[in-house]
Amino acid sequence: MKTTTLILSFLSSVLIRDFAPAQQSPSPTNVPLTVQAMGTNIQLSWPASVTIGGQLVQPFYRLQQSPDFQAWQPLGALRHASSTETSLSAITAADQPSAFYRLLTYPPRTNLATVAGGLDHSAAVRNDGTLWTWGGNSDGQLGNGTFLSNSLPVQVGTHSTWMAVAAGDCYMAALRRDGTLWTWGRNRFGQLGNGTLATTNVPVEAQPGTQWRAVATGNSFTMALRTDGTLWTWGRNELGMLGDGTVVSRNQPGQVGTDATWVTISAGGGHAAALRADGTLWTWGWNFYGQLGDGTIANKTRPLRIGTDRRWRAVAAGYSHTVAISTDGEIWSWGSNSSGELGDGTFDDRSHPLRVGTNSTWQMVVCGGFHTLAKRTDGTLWSWGNNGGGQLGNGTFVNSSVPIQVIPNGAWEIIAGGFFHSIAIKVDGDLSTWGNNTSGQLGDGTSENRNQPTPIGPPGAW
Repeated sequence: MKTTTLILSFLSSVLIRDFAPAQQSPSPTNVPLTVQAMGTNIQLSWPASVTIGGQLVQPFYRLQQSPDFQAWQPLGALRHASSTETSLSAITAADQPSAFYRLLTYPPRTNLATVAGGLDHSAAVRNDGTLWTWGGNSDGQLGNGTFLSNSLPVQVGTHSTWMAVAAGDCYMAALRRDGTLWTWGRNRFGQLGNGTLATTNVPVEAQPGTQWRAVATGNSFTMALRTDGTLWTWGRNELGMLGDGTVVSRNQPGQVGTDATWVTISAGGGHAAALRADGTLWTWGWNFYGQLGDGTIANKTRPLRIGTDRRWRAVAAGYSHTVAISTDGEIWSWGSNSSGELGDGTFDDRSHPLRVGTNSTWQMVVCGGFHTLAKRTDGTLWSWGNNGGGQLGNGTFVNSSVPIQVIPNGAWEIIAGGFFHSIAIKVDGDLSTWGNNTSGQLGDGTSENRNQPTPIGPPGAW
């Protein structure tokens, strides 16, 4: 039996998503592998946590093998560094003579808004900073200078400094790395924020300045955070979704109150939700189904604090429902539930937060029109609610009132919900879409609905 050679210093950080192109670290990071003989097999074990960028994290790992230290091939699937998955023991030494192994780590991304789904269109920022759009384009929402729909991704301009993107009903908004905010598409209510009501099919700067750090788009209204922690809104407002105490629409950004501690924002069909730095949750706007979570069905024109808890760390607004994650990893939901989008096993509307199941490992949540997507810390993706277009990704077209796992299994990292479709990126940079595709919003070159994730574009590019 030939000896198997193991490299004990391994390349790390192959996907760096801190607003920069993906790259391999030029300096090896010591991620030790422990080798143990198990009969004719060898077992490779590695630590559950590593230090990347000065922070202790639990990343995903991929083991690679090479016969000559030149051509590397993946060995097994991406694995999450949990306490129960820190080894791979299916390597037979006799079948792998004179092989080299290295361990690649995929650190958590810091930019989580690189995919977006709208009414009938989609967008994604690639890891090289370029912006791509596809789907319906009746109002120029693809931003490519035309009004023609595309069923395949098309690049928006030539800039490679895009940082985040959001998709509204028939328009889009995006941030560049320099902090500038750009919008395009339908502008009937001033949702582009450029001081006009004119539709545009190319990106136009919403308001001059480099002060923007986050943006969210809803049903013809827009929310954005500035670097100083203040919250600004513009666009449609007959239901109070701008949160300025009026029901008057406006075509330029206006500040919501005076607070400067806003950290997270989400825009729904006619309501808005946001978190402050102290962990408090605030909602306002349309409330016909109880989607504000204050125990009533009365609209609110100013931010209203929900409950007394200071333990919220994520929130998402759908067309008429809201979902949030607490600091202890629980999911809570409220609002409309006609398709089971609250995930509580019923189809009853709720006007106050109700916990979904008993799991406490939820990490990220987004809402589509009438469905919900959520990711757990182990990288698995779950969905519930409306499934008429296959947007739940479970191989059926049947609605579900409880969380069900998206198939196939994968190490998912970034997720987005369109009105009737879904988008997600895996840890290794692969993009997949599924759901309704009547306008080509899945980007697979067809108009066929898909009830399972379908890979889009070059592998590893997103």
